Order: sequence, then C-alpha cells, then structure tokens
Amino acid sequence: MRAHRAHRQLLAVALPFLAALVVSLLVAGCGQSLPTDGATAPDVPDSATSSLSSPPSSDSVTSAQPEDLDDLFAGLAATCQPMTIFAPTVLPEDAVLADRWFPVLESQDPGAYDGPPAGNPQVLGSGSDSEVQVIFQAGEGWLAILENFRGDLGDVTGTPVGTVAGNAAAVYEVNGGELVQWSQDGLWYGVFGRGIGKDDTVAVALGMQPRSAKSP
Repeated sequence: MRAHRAHRQLLAVALPFLAALVVSLLVAGCGQSLPTDGATAPDVPDSATSSLSSPPSSDSVTSAQPEDLDDLFAGLAATCQPMTIFAPTVLPEDAVLADRWFPVLESQDPGAYDGPPAGNPQVLGSGSDSEVQVIFQAGEGWLAILENFRGDLGDVTGTPVGTVAGNAAAVYEVNGGELVQWSQDGLWYGVFGRGIGKDDTVAVALGMQPRSAKSP
C-alpha cells in the first residue's frame, strides 16, 4: 500500500513537468510554420535570369562613356539628322578609335587597302541619305559600326540574338567575321567584328543606343 501511494505521488509531481515540456517543444516547432491568412511570406529573391535584349556578359567588354566618343556620335547625329544614329554603350576593353578608315568588311589587313585615304568616321552622303562607318581597333581585331548599311549579305542566314533598342537583331557569319544587323525606320544598321570574337561583337551590338544630336 505504501509503495502504491508513493507511486501515485511521483506521477502527480511528474505530469505537470512533462506537460510543460511538451508545450515548450510545440511552441519552438511552430517558429517555421506557414503564414496564416492575411500574413505575408518572407521575401524570396528572384532567381537570376538572362535576357536576349541585354548584352551578354563578357570579361573583355567594358563601358564606353569617354567624353570624346560621346561627342563623336553626337556630332554624327547632328550631321545626319533626321536619320537615327546609334552609339555604343560597351566596347571591347582594348578598343581604340582607328587612326583612319579602311574597309573592315572586305579586308583583314589595313595595309592591304590601296584606295584613297579616308578619315574615320567615314561619312558618305548627307542628312538622311548618309552612310556612316566608325572603325575601332581592338588588339589584333577590328570593329566596324555601320549606320545606314547598304551591303548585300546574299543568301547568308542570320541567327536571332535579341533586340537593339527594341529592334530585332540577328548575327551573320560573313567575310571571316560576324555581323549583327538590325533595322529602324526602314534603314539597316550593324556592328561587324573581325578577330574580336562573336560574343564581344554581339555584346557591342546589343548595347547600341540611339544618340541625340549635340546641342549647338
């Protein structure tokens, strides 16, 4: 009888302790519960996405914002208005404006060009009939920005690469290089790269933006 009474006394002491322990564990486990109605879930960062309308990443392209380059394309926009002039926002990191123009699309070596000397940029015609080429040297390679391009690509098929200022663009393998071409207002524009790599040529093209004329 004494042993039975002692056992009942032990249970009377232990049960409140066990009940408190269970409640504590339940409360701790509710810390990660789903939000109830009206509650907001924790913010979850959006996963990284790539867009063809943006220039693809490349370790060898860099922002193109030097003041003289900005003035150059603003001047072209003033000379060729009302025709739209596109200016680069990225260039290969070692790109420099070439001392003179030569036909990068047709020739791999400026020394092989035996035509009349021409300044860089080359501007043919005037106003909305202007044809413009701006030549950059990038290491051993060359880059040509083409405004109102009138070349014939023949039967070459292009591969879509995204958009330039909202205009669909495609890349073509031509003349030992890559040409990214798009159209605006019925005119053709392009970026041609020779010896600088397809990715860098596409990056430059997709970064092109319309440039306003320089204020007098």
